[in-house]
Amino acid sequence: MRLILVLAAVLAGVLSLPANPDNLPEPSELAFVLNEDDFEDYLDSWLEIQQRDSGNETQFDARSGCRIRVRGDLGQPQPVYIHRNNYMRPHGNSGQIRLNTGEQVVIACTGSGRTIRHPNIARNVNVGTARCVDNNLVSGSGWLNGNGAFGQLTCSGHSHHEAQGTNQRCFNNNLVIRVGFIVNNVFYPLYWSCFDQRRLEVLYVWYDQTASNAVHQTGVDRPSWMAGSFFPGVDVNNRYTQVQQKLAIARVVGNALADRYVTSQQFLARGHLAAKSDFVYATGQRATFYFINCAPQWQPFNAGNWNNLEQDLRARIGAAGYNTVIYTGTFGVTQLRNANNRFVDIYLHNNNQIPVPQYFYKVAYDSSRRLGTAFISINNPHYTQAEARNLQFCTDRCRNNNAFRWLRWRPDRVDLGYSFCCTIADFRRHIGHLPSFTVNGLLTEMRFIFVLATVIAAALSLPANLDDLPEPSELALVLNEDDFEDYLDSWLEIQQRNNGNATQFDARSGCTFRINGDLGQPQPVYINRNNYLRPNGNSGQIRLNSGEQVIIACTGSGRTIRHPNIARNVDVGTATCVNNNLVSGSGWLNGNGAFGQLTCSAHSFHEAQGTSTRCFNNNLVIRVGFIVNNVFYPLYWSCFDQRRLEVLYVWYDQTPQNAVHQTGVDRPSWMAGSFFPGVDVNNRYTQVQQKIAIANNVGNALADRYVTSQQFLARGHLAAKSDFVFATGQRATFYFINCAPQWQPFNAGNWNNLEQNLRARIGAAGYNAVIYTGTFGVTQLRNANNRFVDIYLHNNNQIPVPQYFYKVAYDASRRLGTAFISINNPHYTLAEARNLQFCTDRCRNNNAFSWLRWQPDRVDIGYSFCCTIADFRRVIGHLPSFTVNGLLT
Repeated sequence: MRLILVLAAVLAGVLSLPANPDNLPEPSELAFVLNEDDFEDYLDSWLEIQQRDSGNETQFDARSGCRIRVRGDLGQPQPVYIHRNNYMRPHGNSGQIRLNTGEQVVIACTGSGRTIRHPNIARNVNVGTARCVDNNLVSGSGWLNGNGAFGQLTCSGHSHHEAQGTNQRCFNNNLVIRVGFIVNNVFYPLYWSCFDQRRLEVLYVWYDQTASNAVHQTGVDRPSWMAGSFFPGVDVNNRYTQVQQKLAIARVVGNALADRYVTSQQFLARGHLAAKSDFVYATGQRATFYFINCAPQWQPFNAGNWNNLEQDLRARIGAAGYNTVIYTGTFGVTQLRNANNRFVDIYLHNNNQIPVPQYFYKVAYDSSRRLGTAFISINNPHYTQAEARNLQFCTDRCRNNNAFRWLRWRPDRVDLGYSFCCTIADFRRHIGHLPSFTVNGLLTEMRFIFVLATVIAAALSLPANLDDLPEPSELALVLNEDDFEDYLDSWLEIQQRNNGNATQFDARSGCTFRINGDLGQPQPVYINRNNYLRPNGNSGQIRLNSGEQVIIACTGSGRTIRHPNIARNVDVGTATCVNNNLVSGSGWLNGNGAFGQLTCSAHSFHEAQGTSTRCFNNNLVIRVGFIVNNVFYPLYWSCFDQRRLEVLYVWYDQTPQNAVHQTGVDRPSWMAGSFFPGVDVNNRYTQVQQKIAIANNVGNALADRYVTSQQFLARGHLAAKSDFVFATGQRATFYFINCAPQWQPFNAGNWNNLEQNLRARIGAAGYNAVIYTGTFGVTQLRNANNRFVDIYLHNNNQIPVPQYFYKVAYDASRRLGTAFISINNPHYTLAEARNLQFCTDRCRNNNAFSWLRWQPDRVDIGYSFCCTIADFRRVIGHLPSFTVNGLLT
């Protein structure tokens, strides 16, 4: 930010600002630079430039009828425009008013003595009917000579708005006030306020917000704030002066502290609830300046996260086409420490009146979709971050959630308003203001009907555009274990189909086979250069030189290679590249044949073998892989505690070649091998047996609460199925020595996000990593005595339900590594989960990890954090020794 440019922009006239907002700071960046009025001036100018440059506002449609631009074609002082018995609305989010030829608009200059003005005026009237002629021209029978430009219709003075008390009552039997204009003896409301007359406190305001609010007039004069008749005997405007603020605060904390709390940067502004810019026309914007639409708000919060929310939410509603009601209000009383270091409530007036709110909120609800989200901010820059976090009363649904990537606030900035989002149900449990309405999900960009149809559809019938589909983690609380895996497979198939590195076919000399599309099933094992065949980089293609050989093996008793050109039944054969997708097979294949038509008579057989190698605490190392020509080719290794039947960790290589994997691979049944003698492990994972095991420790009633249709323990892969390129490798991951009990929404949520994002990151960055993925500790649930008890799925403290799942990614050539850790318990509170975080989170608010799209504060889908390897080792000692010089980002 160039401060000289900023200040010049502030001081300059609106229209002299440069046309490119990229050269100007966002308004929130000036939260600590500008005072209340200067900030509003700058915001108006910035929004004018933004809307001028916005495509949806600048394209003028010159077809028949009238087209009037919200920005540029309307004069001031402005009349009220009534069309079809309501305020005139722009067309969608276009910023244009569109009228058919002959269509009528009532033009009203409301208030005593005000009349319509126009260069072609024929008679002084306060209300007239304008009829569309064409373009921007209208006629006015009896009051306008001929045709005239719509935008030249103004008033002799600003139209008069009214704030009226009603007979309606809102939360706790408080007064409902309506604000709007009277035209032809009809009151047209703009918004409503729920007002506590005893405490002089605005609980909330509500109003409609649709796509038509996306573009609003700029350059509107701000009027003085008005109390109406609702603050009898109180000079409210005076209460907001910094002198009076300091006096009010000094009464409860002392003068010295009041001078520290109220400064030239941090002071209490008149914080709009219904934002001025949420109303399209100058008339509506000027009607927002009532104290029954206002609460004391620290100015950098007003200019920071609250302003970001106002602008971003309005833009999102415009872009998504939502038809919402916005409820925007306050709750609680904020506190400051007095000279005795004790918190005291803060009010701007005597007798506990005009409280300074603890929280500001906006609830956006679309009744047609039954979707809603609550956005909440804490109105106190003097709290510590720990104090602010302790006031967060729900899991933050916006944090690291791609569905809310349109929201550009900085939620951890206490000085700008510590912020978070809630479901409506969670919001209501803490703040009971709102009327009753039905909510089926969060108001984000996801279209839920389409989502469910997508889940039911077969994989290959899914549409090709991922933007229309939710990310798998968004369905963490919707789908069961198998349905989630089906959806994930389909979603990844579409992702890879749309990904350029997997779809560009290289037709140069030699052979090129695509991972997706050119390989058949049941699949052989492919061995090339004494290892598993690997794709070329992250291309998703296998590339062989002419004459290069691949061993084709159908492993396991009685299995043989199948092909339309088969000459002789063999279980192992050598295929030689001819060109394109053709190979030859001397002695077992007639002529040349397509590589992808090489299949097996049955799925290739993989093995899990105990070894003489030992891992952490002298536990058993098990290797999993395939035997080809009497050579064992390992895929991954498992460090297994035979006494506790516990997988400590699994490790395997992950390089750019793993970026693209086969999709549509059948999932086999899970296998115990010889490592769980006498235990039916699969049975231990059924929900019936889970409940029994948990009930043994906490009782039946609590077990029924802990294990539900949404929250249950799944068979959580450690080495992910999709981390292996070929169908053979993917099927070999279904061993219980590669698995641990994992709550399903965590499995489908942050754990799945980590798996997909880390694999993609390694592919894009070209890392040659070893992945160590494991578990640590035993998670706990509260029993009937409210005491935590350890949870196991089998007797004798066997098959523990882990406290932590982790992935450590290490690149030995670069000596870089990072540990990613998640807490496997949706029944902890956020505070309990945070207390289990054992290192400084290196991923949080770190742009180097912007590729990681988990939602780390979501306890229900796995509270998550990142550590340096050194910090990780101090708590979890599993890993072998290796040198690390920095984070793998």
